Parts: sequence; structure tokens; C-alpha cells
Amino acid sequence: MKRSLSSAVVAALLVVSACSNSASPTTTASSSTTGSTMSSTTIVGTTNGAPTTSSTTTTVPADVATLPFSIEVGSDGVTYDLGGSPPSGPTSFAVLDDGSVVIADTMAVDRGEPRLLHYDRTGEPLAVLDLADEEVAAVVDVVTDGSNLAILDVLVSMNRYRVLTLSVTGDVEAVVEIPQGFWFEDGLTGLTWDDSGVLLEFELGARHARLAESGAIESPVVPVFDGTSIELIPGSGRMTEVTASLTSFSVDRGTDLGGVTLVGIAPDGSIVVVVDEVDLSGEAIAVTCRLQRYSADGEFERESVIDAADQFFDIQRPFELDATGQVLYLYAGSDRVTIAAIER
Repeated sequence: MKRSLSSAVVAALLVVSACSNSASPTTTASSSTTGSTMSSTTIVGTTNGAPTTSSTTTTVPADVATLPFSIEVGSDGVTYDLGGSPPSGPTSFAVLDDGSVVIADTMAVDRGEPRLLHYDRTGEPLAVLDLADEEVAAVVDVVTDGSNLAILDVLVSMNRYRVLTLSVTGDVEAVVEIPQGFWFEDGLTGLTWDDSGVLLEFELGARHARLAESGAIESPVVPVFDGTSIELIPGSGRMTEVTASLTSFSVDRGTDLGGVTLVGIAPDGSIVVVVDEVDLSGEAIAVTCRLQRYSADGEFERESVIDAADQFFDIQRPFELDATGQVLYLYAGSDRVTIAAIER
């Protein structure tokens, strides 16, 4: 029973690309980006109404030799479900203020072990946070405020949607039921933790709602990170407007299909987004993720390009910022997952 339920949860999430606002098939994805590091010149979107400009970008291969650490698949590492089509595994990860990483080992529930995996910055195992006593059915998402954790737990067959907050040692501090009207069919894709607490995330960040411990819902809510409120508003055509407190700038896609999602705001105020581009012009669908950083006043700074087809399976939340503003990337290979440092 738990096996079919967790598969249903993951299948519902995988309808939406791990780095896209659009539902696009990724199992047939290919890309024109190469598998080796290179510099190239690309045209980026306008910022603050300024003319479109050229900028140097970096194509990031999946097998970068300087990756921080990898975790093998297995009972002592991360769990994959290879029987599904497509296969599935961890859905997300969170980076604490001390640099350690917590991975949502979503498919471990198949063998009755709902859990989170905690590693230090070098990949040394710190703890396995066992959630069986809380009858967790599926760790759909995990987020952090830097020192504590929150997970989205869903049991589809019983219409049970919950948010659990817990300490980094695994002690559950609160369990809140999510009321009907805020479930998967309503666009729920995960969680966000802003200055005031845990938010429900819809359509990969297009909308948010705040869930009180009483179960009351405040919706819609604009997230605030380190005092900066931020919204991503789809505009006409290929443009998305990013509003961060008093700053506003536009981000353009190179394709009609795709979307823009927020990774986070760094300590220096810079804003990191992922621009997902879905190209249908070739024989196969090409999905490219452009990781872009903008200054606090909306000026484009730099970009890294990641081929989504390199992922063995889609990951719901593959990018996170650490406490220094470094972007970390959760890459799924055929026999291991890797936490990679993309750029800073």
C-alpha cells in the first residue's frame, strides 16, 4: 500500500518539470548543449528596461570533477525506484546554515523507512532522520530556515496532506493538516520557508499560502526573504517580471514554452532564478535550465546553463542557496546522487 501511494505522489509531482512552470515530458529530453565546460556568448533578457546585452555563460557538465560529494544508491545511501517509468528518487534537498545538507530520501518509504538523510559539507553522514513513528507516507519536499526543517507529507489515498516541522536531530515539533482546496489538484508543488515561517508553494512558486499551526490559511501571500518581498509574475510572450521590494526587472526566455522560478536571495541581496526553456523544434524535446543571478538592483550578473536531460530522473527542487549565496545542485546519476557547486 505504501509503495503505490508514494509512487502516486511522485508521479503527481513529476508532471511538472523539476525546473519549469510548464508540464513538459523530460524522459525524451535532449539538448544542444555539450557535455564539457565551455565559455560562450548568449543574449540575455532586458533588465530595468535597459537594452538587451551579451554576457559570458558557462555550460556545466554533469560530471564536473570538482563536485563536493556523491552518495551511492542503496540502503546505506539514497533510494531509487527503478521499477517506475520514469524512475524516481529524492525529490528535494535543503542546505542548513552550517553548510550541511538534508536530502529527502522519498522512495525509502517503499521499504517502510520514511526518512531524511543528513550529511556534512564533505559528504560525511551525520544522521538518518527516521520518520516512521510519525507515519510519514511520502517526503514530498523538505525546506529549512537554516537550523530547523519542515517537510510536506502526503498520503493520497486518504486525502491526508500535512506539514511537519522538526529539529535537525529529527524531533517533531509540530504537525499541521493542510485543508482541502490546497492539495495537488489545486497546484500544490512544495514548501517555502520565508522570514515569517513555512509557506505552501503552488505551481513551483507562482503562488504561496501561509499555513498557521491552527490549520488556518492565509492566501495569497508574497514571500519575504531577509526583509525583501519577491514575486515572479508571468508577462506576455516569453517575459517574466521579477519584483523584489522596490526593484523590478524582466527575465526573458528563448522559447515559448518554459518558465521562471526563484532559487533564492543571497546575503548580498543578489537574486537567483532558473529560466526553463523547452524547445520543440528538433526531433526530440530539448529542455535547458539557465541559472541566472541578478544584483539587488536588478542588473544581470551571470548565467550557468544546465542540460536537464543529464538528470537520470526529474528532481522536484534541484537547486538551493547556502548561507554564503553559493548555488548547490542536486544531480541524479544512474547509480548515485551528487551535490555540485554551480557558481557563486
